[in-house]
Amino acid sequence: SDRHEEVQRFLMQLKASDEVWRARIVDLNGQVIFSTETQEIKQLTLSVLPKMIQEGRGLQSEKQEGGQTYAIAMRPVANGPSCQKCHDARHVFNGAILTERSLAPAHANIAASIPPPASGSRPFVNIGASPSRYSCRKYHTQAKAVRP
Repeated sequence: SDRHEEVQRFLMQLKASDEVWRARIVDLNGQVIFSTETQEIKQLTLSVLPKMIQEGRGLQSEKQEGGQTYAIAMRPVANGPSCQKCHDARHVFNGAILTERSLAPAHANIAASIPPPASGSRPFVNIGASPSRYSCRKYHTQAKAVRP
């Protein structure tokens, strides 16, 4: 139907934004009904989701895949009045939308924002000493110096 094409197009636009690596919409049973990875449609079921969807709970997590870290977010899709033209009105939720975003751009931004050490400066912890003893000794020395 036209609505199905519109939903699939929406997911593909999300993926084209360079922020979303993968997006899926699952039904109440956790079965993938739309995906940016079209081979997953009606072939993949995410078993942990049905209970979370029915309870209206979201999910935020991270995963490692192919040497990359991805942030995962899942939000239930409410079955509002306009949805009930096609969907059963007895259900509070129709399913959920899941997005996976690469954290590589965020990690790169953080790394770029950390200034390099000043020329000639020494790291806080001396490799040759016990790090916890050295840190504590330095902290106590500085604390005594600032006491009135």
